[in-house]
Amino acid sequence: MSDAKPIVFVVDDDVSVQESIGLLVESMGMRPETFGSGQEFLLRPQTVTPSCLVLDVFLPDLNGCDLQTLLVDRPDMPIIFISGYGDVPTTVRAMKAGAVEFFIKPFADDAITGAIRNAIDRSRAALADGAEMRALRDSYASLSLRERQVMVLVVAGRLNKQVGGELGISEITVKAHRGSVMRKMKAGSLCDLVRMASGLGFETLCDGLMAESRLAANRVPHASHRAHHLVDWTKVFPAVWSRSGSSGVPRRSNIDPPCRSNTDPGMDAGRRTAGYGQV
Repeated sequence: MSDAKPIVFVVDDDVSVQESIGLLVESMGMRPETFGSGQEFLLRPQTVTPSCLVLDVFLPDLNGCDLQTLLVDRPDMPIIFISGYGDVPTTVRAMKAGAVEFFIKPFADDAITGAIRNAIDRSRAALADGAEMRALRDSYASLSLRERQVMVLVVAGRLNKQVGGELGISEITVKAHRGSVMRKMKAGSLCDLVRMASGLGFETLCDGLMAESRLAANRVPHASHRAHHLVDWTKVFPAVWSRSGSSGVPRRSNIDPPCRSNTDPGMDAGRRTAGYGQV
């Protein structure tokens, strides 16, 4: 993916603009693809190659800002707007929606080429982040339900003994699951595991466990054992579920990663006092 020739999409109903930008793109060692309308561009399959979109504001079918709205889930394809008319509201709308540049025709060659290079760099970074997140989700998906439960409790700062108490399993079993979690998640330390959980989303993890645990509990025949499947996961990270009024938007989590400090024993002792345990 990183070695593929970047693609610069050009959407403009003016053929002369398509041709001039296309020649510039080719001179930069990139591949241009031109389209005369927004609808024509939407028919083009998505690519995992570094790319950007040079987009005219005024198009015959779908205007540039509306097309930008339809592409909101494509952070790997930054948008550079071009227009023959410069009005402030349109420019503000485009930039607020994430456009990297807005040029008024005619524009200098070095200005548009600089913007394209910057956009391609952003695209590469977004594609790399996406690949990393997919790998992280795949690793988490490989965990068993019990391993997911142990992982969430561990990154919340629970000691092995506390994890065992909440799940109704022995401390030795907790340690075994914990080791398996570290291997499957490819985490080199507890700090790494906390960062991974943060990347996946603490609330998302706990919501998933609530659903999975209910299903597991329904399959357990004895009520005395069923309770161990019904941990109230919303209380594992209370800061995540601290809502702001009636908006339903979670406040920022104040979870302090349970990392040992080799240079500050006092800090490590403070974390143990707060409930963070062994790595």
